[in-house]
Amino acid sequence: MRTYLTAALGLCIAVTVSAQNQTFKVTLLGTAGPSLAMEHPETGTLVQAGNETLLFDCGRGVPERLNQLGFSNVNKVFLTHLHSDHTEGLPVLWMSGWNGRGSNNLSLYGPGTGPDQPTGTAGLAASLTAAYATNTHIRRDLVEMWNPAGIVIAAHEISEGVVYQNNGVLVSAFLVDHDPVSPALGYRIDYAGRSVVISGDTKPSANLVKYAQGVDLLIHEVFNAGPGSTTPTAVYHTLPEQAASIFLQTTPKLAVYFHLAPAAFDPTARTRAAGYAGPLQVGADLMSVTVANTVTVTPCDSTATPTLDAVTNQAYSTSLSVGDTLIFWGTGFSAKGGNALVFRQGANGTGAPMTLDETGAAYFWDNSTGQINAKLSAGITAGQWSVSVRNACGVTSSSIALTLR
Repeated sequence: MRTYLTAALGLCIAVTVSAQNQTFKVTLLGTAGPSLAMEHPETGTLVQAGNETLLFDCGRGVPERLNQLGFSNVNKVFLTHLHSDHTEGLPVLWMSGWNGRGSNNLSLYGPGTGPDQPTGTAGLAASLTAAYATNTHIRRDLVEMWNPAGIVIAAHEISEGVVYQNNGVLVSAFLVDHDPVSPALGYRIDYAGRSVVISGDTKPSANLVKYAQGVDLLIHEVFNAGPGSTTPTAVYHTLPEQAASIFLQTTPKLAVYFHLAPAAFDPTARTRAAGYAGPLQVGADLMSVTVANTVTVTPCDSTATPTLDAVTNQAYSTSLSVGDTLIFWGTGFSAKGGNALVFRQGANGTGAPMTLDETGAAYFWDNSTGQINAKLSAGITAGQWSVSVRNACGVTSSSIALTLR
């Protein structure tokens, strides 16, 4: 066990972390502002910190991205504010993930009401519960008989300060300036001596600068309007020149843009021209960032789900033997490598997973969108196996069965 002291903003809190799992990984699920385009899901950010899996915002298309990554049963959601592009995915996540949550309810954290905000997080949860009461009644009481605890939304209306602490993970909310949307929140996540800040939607905010000082990773929104624009939408968002100033003041190890409006917009040149020369990445769906001694970006070359179609030996025969070097054929593999093969014993894949990849296999070649060559390790013995491919974006194919002699 290790104990870290988090001293941001003069608040000193001891956070104890197990040495067994100190993974701190952020995955951008959706990086667009309001969008109806299937290829551009709205805002959603997945944070994996040790044993905690947390979702920040849930716009349209975000539950589908979670499902691609195998996280459809996420049950802790933090809302920055209640604009539709941050909440439209909630009914899908809530209902579709019900059976996977078991006895865990959906914990929903977010702002309360305000002068121009007649509905807060609790009101949103109550409205969803009422709107889907028929669906809930039938699936809970009449047909599927699903666990009643899993469909409960436990709403928490929060204010600035520490709002969640568990398993060494500390989540702090802070006010940002998205007026007239008020209150609107950003979040800081601290874990294992590292920190991530998610801006939410905001124009330049001194409070965000205060909370984001020296963070490892700052994920900040950006809006495409001309410098000095006074259009109503531009006024309550952040332009690239303004973001450059924020990055200069906070000096993150890495700054990442998200909530790109429009989605195809690249703010890099304007950010550089405004004087920020530090580490910068334009976010893309399913791009992930690992926060450790160094901050490492894993880009995603395709958000499509890969397929695994067939397995042969090097003679292109389907007669497969233990210890062979096999060829795995399919589509949608990451072309630049980073794929992994996941084996589970039994035709139905119920056994513990065994993974072959570039770091653990004696021979592994995967620089192709449709072919992986791999030598089977000693632990993959004779019998029936279920195998799938996971690409560099973390998306896993359906499995196929194979028999080894």
